[in-house]
Amino acid sequence: MSGDRSARAHLAKVSTRVSSVADGRGGRALRLPPLGTGRAVATVATSSPTSLTPRDRRFVFGARFKIDSRSDGHRLDDGNNLVQRGLWGDQGQYKLQVDRGQVSCRVLGRGGEAVVTARVQITPGSWHRARCARHARLVRLTVTKPDGTPIRAQRSIRTGRVAPPPTARLAVGGKVTARGIAVRGDSDQFNGVVDNVYVKIAGTR
Repeated sequence: MSGDRSARAHLAKVSTRVSSVADGRGGRALRLPPLGTGRAVATVATSSPTSLTPRDRRFVFGARFKIDSRSDGHRLDDGNNLVQRGLWGDQGQYKLQVDRGQVSCRVLGRGGEAVVTARVQITPGSWHRARCARHARLVRLTVTKPDGTPIRAQRSIRTGRVAPPPTARLAVGGKVTARGIAVRGDSDQFNGVVDNVYVKIAGTR
């Protein structure tokens, strides 16, 4: 993680059927629950609540992932959130998600909202990479297919100061409350494997 050298990841204690480890790129990855079998979200604790807050700076975040063949349509889990900080109704949020087989990125700031969708269908069971970057007015999403082909999409819109609530955790694999507990209803639980999560904010180390 960029932005705070003391950042550490830990699992939110939300279910007896949470997560496990799986083979990742050069190490181990986070295996999240199959559709409808439980909830598990990894969160990041930092020594400063604002260390992962971009404000007006350029920033980029992303992850490598492999989604299950069944990942949509459950009454309590109808989405797949990869990485996010902040919730939908907050004044600031950045988020990567996979819905109906397509990756999208949302950046919400004081100046406005940008939602960018990559027009490519994700292949279940295969590794992909997703990267979202905000630089000035430009929000650019890049999805790299299993064969290494990058698919790009972008929007030019003023998002302004991106500042999720200070209590908001960086969440991997779903939505969490300010206390780091996975949201029970409409959880957007990611069903699959997530690896190599990162956030890089200009001017931080």
